[in-house]
Amino acid sequence: MNTYRLRLVEQTIQESSADFEVEAASAAEAAGYLAAARDGAAAQASKVVEIQGQAVGLGPSQTLDTPVFYFLLDEDGDERREVEPQMPSPQTGPASLPPTDAGQNAVEPVLR
Repeated sequence: MNTYRLRLVEQTIQESSADFEVEAASAAEAAGYLAAARDGAAAQASKVVEIQGQAVGLGPSQTLDTPVFYFLLDEDGDERREVEPQMPSPQTGPASLPPTDAGQNAVEPVLR
């Protein structure tokens, strides 16, 4: 068997939302004002968006997705390419895999 250096990357995509009433000539212009207000808050590292006398704090209300990626690393620890995990075959896989909390087998990505 070979030994591979892999990086596990887990991303969390969260959602937050707030409603505003914005006076403008068009919906697109109102969205532009709101975008500028949001960008201004982000530049100040603030979660509070202020526009036309309204101030609303934004924070994650739910997690939408948690994609997971595996990358093959080179000798310097740089990502070379993404690797799709495969279940080890009974002939080449580890003899014993540690159980996870769900009682299933934990599987290391195997590069073939």
